[in-house]
Amino acid sequence: MKKTLAAIAALMLTAVATYGQATLGTVLFNTKVGADPNIKIQNPDGTIPGAGYTVQLVLVNGTSTTPLTPTATFRTDVPAAGYYVSSGEVSVPGTVPGQSVQMKVIAFNGATFAASTKTAESAAFPVSLGGDNLPAGNLSSVQTINVKTVPEPSTIALGLLGLGSLLVVRRRK
Repeated sequence: MKKTLAAIAALMLTAVATYGQATLGTVLFNTKVGADPNIKIQNPDGTIPGAGYTVQLVLVNGTSTTPLTPTATFRTDVPAAGYYVSSGEVSVPGTVPGQSVQMKVIAFNGATFAASTKTAESAAFPVSLGGDNLPAGNLSSVQTINVKTVPEPSTIALGLLGLGSLLVVRRRK
C-alpha cells in the first residue's frame, strides 16, 4: 500500500511539474513572410544596410524596454532579401499566449545598440502573442525602418564647447 501511494504521489508531482509550467507568449521574428509583414530595414537612400548589423526585438513596457533573444542578422539567400530578417519564433518572458504587448525592432552595427555608430529603431507597435495552441504572433504593423548615423561623442563635445565659448564671449561684452 505504501508503495502504491508513493507511486501515485510521484506521478502527481511529475504531472504538476510537466503541465503546471506557464507557457510563454511567442512572436515570429520574421520581417518578410509572404506579403504580410513586409518590413524593410534600409539606409536613408533606400539601399541595403549590409553585413555586420544585428537586428533585435525589444519588449516595451511603459518607459522600460527589455531586449529579447535571440538576435538576428539580415537574410543573404538572394540580394533583395538583404532588407529582411528571418530568425524564427521568439519567446517573450513574463507574458502568456494571447496577450497583447508593445514591441520595437532595433538594428545596430556594433556590439550593443548604445555603442553603435549606425542604428535603426521602429516606433512601438502592438503584437498579439501566440504560444501554446496559438500560432506565433506576427510583426505585421511595423513600417519600413531607416538606419541613421549616430554622431560621435567628440562631435557633440566640440559643438558644446563652441556654444559655451559663444556664451562666454557674449557675457564679456
